[in-house]
Amino acid sequence: MNLKKAKSFFAVTLLSIICLSVFSACGKVETPTDAVLKALTATKIVNKDEMNNYFNYEDLMAFDKTNKDKSTTTTKTSTEYSKLIFSKLSYKIISSSKDGDITTVKTEITNTDMVIVMTEYITDAMTLAASNALLPEDKKLKQEDIDKKIEQLLIDKLSKKDNKKATTIVDIKLTKKDNNWKITMDKQLQDAITGGLSNYSPEIK
Repeated sequence: MNLKKAKSFFAVTLLSIICLSVFSACGKVETPTDAVLKALTATKIVNKDEMNNYFNYEDLMAFDKTNKDKSTTTTKTSTEYSKLIFSKLSYKIISSSKDGDITTVKTEITNTDMVIVMTEYITDAMTLAASNALLPEDKKLKQEDIDKKIEQLLIDKLSKKDNKKATTIVDIKLTKKDNNWKITMDKQLQDAITGGLSNYSPEIK
């Protein structure tokens, strides 16, 4: 093979490889398993735009819809809490099955046990407030300062590296809508992702 033919052969081969790569990339279809992994990965880093491709972020965080309009928590603080809550999130796909239009991806989800965290937080917050109430008037902290201390208390609790974990195996339901996979955010999935926070109900004694 002379030099001219060799160059021509090389050019054709390279073009074929490029074309195959492009067609392969374009032809790749997102599977339900891909969708679950992408959704949970986006949740772990609180990428709301990516999360909303698969489920409504507000549905995940709607722990108590009756009180959502009464919250005084700022968006910045709320996002900070979300990042702390989901930073320890981990997950593993177990299996996938299809029944009609619904695909179920059985997934093992692990996160910080928020029941333990919130129980400790509420106990400490109540102790802090009670201790301040017992101080003489001239030594009591202002309500604004108490609120800041209680807010920081929650951040500190969520930031602990040795918080216990909770693991749940959940059936994640997906349906195809406009060629995109949509995840049904039910109570079981919401509770698994949030480490039990969505169903947490403090017992005040």
